[in-house]
Amino acid sequence: MNEPLDLRALVRSRDRRPRPRWPAQRAAIATAPDRRAERVLSAHLTIDQADTLATFGWFDITSQHGNRYRIYRGQVVNVYRLVAGRSGRLRSVAGYCLRSDPPMPDADVMLTQLLLLRTDEDAFLQRAQRFDLRPPRRRR
Repeated sequence: MNEPLDLRALVRSRDRRPRPRWPAQRAAIATAPDRRAERVLSAHLTIDQADTLATFGWFDITSQHGNRYRIYRGQVVNVYRLVAGRSGRLRSVAGYCLRSDPPMPDADVMLTQLLLLRTDEDAFLQRAQRFDLRPPRRRR
């Protein structure tokens, strides 16, 4: 027996574009607002930060209070607080999510996060949703 065709599911499956592998594919399909947002973001980054963003998809910043953060490309849980471990390597201790409503290009959200952390870290921490990254301690 044939099941009825779910038109909504068919439309949703056709509307989904495959996520591009970046940076080359992402740049090829970017819209005008995305390109403009990328230009504004790159104007606020140092040369090293811009190179790291283009190569790895993230950049590090130091906040006004001296804390280090890594901002990844994206909008959801893309900011991580970094601390130096015993070996001196940086490790993430907390993740933060500061979303925009209505939706904005990723670069605009990243710029907002960057500027908030540079100028008013306390306001960022009040507005952002925090996610602990440390594993829970075992009970003995």
